[in-house]
Amino acid sequence: MGHQDIYIEYYSSDTSIDIDPDLPGAFKSTPRVRMQASMQWQEFSFDITDAAFTKRMNTCDYRVVYSRETEGVMYIDFVSVRRNSDLDVVKIFDLGPYGGVDLSADPEVSIIIPFFNQTEFNLQCLWCLSLDTTGRYEVIMVDDGSEPHATGVIETIDGIRLIRNTLNGGFDKACNEGAREVSGKYLLFLNNDTIPQANWLSEQFGCLDRHKNLAAGGSRLLYPDNDEIQHAGVFFEPDESPFHIHRFQPASYEPASRERVVAAVTGACMLTPASVYWELDGFYEAYRNGYEDVDYCLRAHEKD
Repeated sequence: MGHQDIYIEYYSSDTSIDIDPDLPGAFKSTPRVRMQASMQWQEFSFDITDAAFTKRMNTCDYRVVYSRETEGVMYIDFVSVRRNSDLDVVKIFDLGPYGGVDLSADPEVSIIIPFFNQTEFNLQCLWCLSLDTTGRYEVIMVDDGSEPHATGVIETIDGIRLIRNTLNGGFDKACNEGAREVSGKYLLFLNNDTIPQANWLSEQFGCLDRHKNLAAGGSRLLYPDNDEIQHAGVFFEPDESPFHIHRFQPASYEPASRERVVAAVTGACMLTPASVYWELDGFYEAYRNGYEDVDYCLRAHEKD
């Protein structure tokens, strides 16, 4: 995308803003900076001289604006912030202008992304998904009791099907609710903090196509800060406790790139046929953000 003019707008605590945050002047601009779009997190430092903050940080103190010759386009609402003496250091993901997700009228796979707040992760995931996903798919976002503004941002994105929950019921319940609304023959459960890479979905489909009896397929997942392996399959210790094989090995570690049958895969990125999912009655909702994916895979093994 080349160079962009980027500037940060920061939230002021004027009385009028407390009454109506949308009033003109509610956000004050820093000087513009020429930035190379890199699809990576970048830090941007600037002095704050005339603003007192509400200490909400990732909920509305800052926003990033993309500037073109005749207009400015806000493409991500929230940024990560840390204080450093007299400077505020703002960490932004320089995506470029974001329009939405191109969806198929006849999806083969339904991508289900549960979320609770974390707008910056949601937009990052959706942007990368829109760039690097091929095939017939739809995207279903399940709001698990987020703050209104976080949900409002998702509502502005074209092509997203949004399910709202007023209460936070956990990962398993949110996934099951999303699955009830799908159109695809396959379900792909995806964490909102993942960054899909080129061919990510087609590679998973290829695995299920080569092995017709597979109930679920997963991906190799890397930690974002050091490219070490986070997930390459789940196995069990002699005491029956699950563990991630090859965890913390470098991304280049060859055994982690091999296709293999494992005891379980993580629900952070899991592809499964919808028919299998409903035969197993979905995720067991007695779990609370842990082991529902392992339980699902073990129940699938029992049905083989």
